[in-house]
Amino acid sequence: MRQRILVIGATGLLGGPVANGLREAGFTVRVMSRDARRVRARFDDPFEVVAGDALDVADVEKALGGCEAVHVSIDHDQEDECVTQVLEAARSQGLQRISFISGVTVCEENRWFPLVDRKLRSEQAIRASGIDYAIFRPGWFMEMLANFVHGDRVFVFGRPKRRWHFVALQDLARMVVESYRRPQAANKAFYVHGPEALTVLEAQRRYCRVLHPDVGKLRSTPYWMLRLIARLTRNTRMQKGIEMVNYLERVGERGDPSEANAILGAPEITLERWLRMQSREEAR
Repeated sequence: MRQRILVIGATGLLGGPVANGLREAGFTVRVMSRDARRVRARFDDPFEVVAGDALDVADVEKALGGCEAVHVSIDHDQEDECVTQVLEAARSQGLQRISFISGVTVCEENRWFPLVDRKLRSEQAIRASGIDYAIFRPGWFMEMLANFVHGDRVFVFGRPKRRWHFVALQDLARMVVESYRRPQAANKAFYVHGPEALTVLEAQRRYCRVLHPDVGKLRSTPYWMLRLIARLTRNTRMQKGIEMVNYLERVGERGDPSEANAILGAPEITLERWLRMQSREEAR
């Protein structure tokens, strides 16, 4: 009988590729959402779809019924509460494994940043649960570069100098799938670094050269000006993005990916290769 895995956050940027990767690898995949109709439009018949709120323990218990594992990939202010509900529900379900997407900068010294505090709370709860786990700590994703392009303009936040090993979501999804196949991946926290270190500005230039060649010269916009624009336009998403980029530039990349690479296979997709893949997709 195939292992059934519940994916919480399957409609998000990071959750979707993992759900698809697990399904392609032969697992039975169940996805949970408050809007099951919308999820059904995205995920076809081989996926099991259940309606429910990840913050409601009764809904989570129902969604976990018959599942051996759960993958959690969510990004909102109540993430740690969601993980708590999952673990609470898991106690009565006999769950065998949980995988969780954390972040490359997550550590005690960075706990002053709210997102890191939530991720650490989640990690600590998972470790203390007694359930086998795999925690993934990726950094910048190549797919995030699109967020800086608005019409014919590209926003360069500040003057980025830190180098990051950008990773493709396809590689992260493959590594999550491998963690369910390999017993030696149990109870590990994996740092996920892509194959090449670039500053955000270098990555943006390559991205625009291939996918947005009409964009002019990239110019840096000071954080104070970006914050002012976001406040005047009441753009809360932009405000969060500014603070996140500022934080990442302040603390820099962390961790050693060698254990993840040895057990799960190192990410192989370079930015240039990923850009070619995106260009072919757009040409279809």
